[in-house]
Amino acid sequence: SNYAQTVLSQSSTLNMTYLDKQIAAAGPQSKHSKEIVEMIQSSKICNALSAIGYEIVNFPSGFSGTMDIGQTQKKQNFRDLEFEGTFISQTLWGALTTRFWPKYFNEGAAVREHRQRITDALDYLPRLCESTKPFFAYAHIMCPHPPFVFTADGSHFTPPYKYTTNCGSRLMNKWWNISQDEYRGYYLRQLKFMNSRLKKTISEIQERSTRPTIIIVQSDHGPASMLSYESIEQSNPAERMSIISAYYFPDGDYSGLYEGITPVNSFRVIFNKYFGQKLDMLSDESYFSVYVKPFSMVHVTDQLTLSETSSAEVKLQSASPSPSETRPAVEPD
Repeated sequence: SNYAQTVLSQSSTLNMTYLDKQIAAAGPQSKHSKEIVEMIQSSKICNALSAIGYEIVNFPSGFSGTMDIGQTQKKQNFRDLEFEGTFISQTLWGALTTRFWPKYFNEGAAVREHRQRITDALDYLPRLCESTKPFFAYAHIMCPHPPFVFTADGSHFTPPYKYTTNCGSRLMNKWWNISQDEYRGYYLRQLKFMNSRLKKTISEIQERSTRPTIIIVQSDHGPASMLSYESIEQSNPAERMSIISAYYFPDGDYSGLYEGITPVNSFRVIFNKYFGQKLDMLSDESYFSVYVKPFSMVHVTDQLTLSETSSAEVKLQSASPSPSETRPAVEPD
């Protein structure tokens, strides 16, 4: 991936650009950028496709940064429980609630609705493809990402901690008391479930589509069993930046793709191939940051080795190279 966190990664992918200007404007000590979130909700991809008659369809994720996308969006009516569930679970109210009404935060509303969002998106995507009108469907599915609510065969699982969408060290600490081995086990089970369900969903999309259909299955970041929310030195960027990035083109011509392509270039390939654009490919770069300082970037492209994710001993450069040193300053048309 180009970035280690969902908001940064999705903003970059959906706008086919790096976020140098926005990150510089926010400053290395900042923890939030309204502009970067707005770039997800009104992206260059969605605006360009809307302008030529595409309908934008968004499936609610439960994650606030990706809930509202596109100008003509359709979406199912689910509550956004990301903030509500996490806030209550980490406050005195949450402690009292889980003490006297523990079932609400185990097999409670937040967990049930999170699970429902995942299965609804996977079930509805093939039906959507029966439409004869052009559309762009965006489904940010928070799985195998925590919370862990499925076993490998899709059975419902009750997480042994209070509802939260946090991952990494936020789950593997004294508050939630999950070991690294337990985290990896829960993640692997949920990954097996998603592999099986995605295969089924993709096959049904291909069978039921009335128009030539492009499919991208792409993570915005990797697992977090070696991710610290507070420390780069205690994190393993190679594990966090490793993603699946799979493409299906209806004409079977994948000549525009290449080994090592990152999400910032995914839609550049598609816009060039199918929409007559002439967008340059950007240099494929990866920037790592931790949640307490999301805009304090470390350039890790040269340090990522996918074969050694068992070790957190990754040498990191102390500063990012300037954009002019790493890639052409190209903005999509």
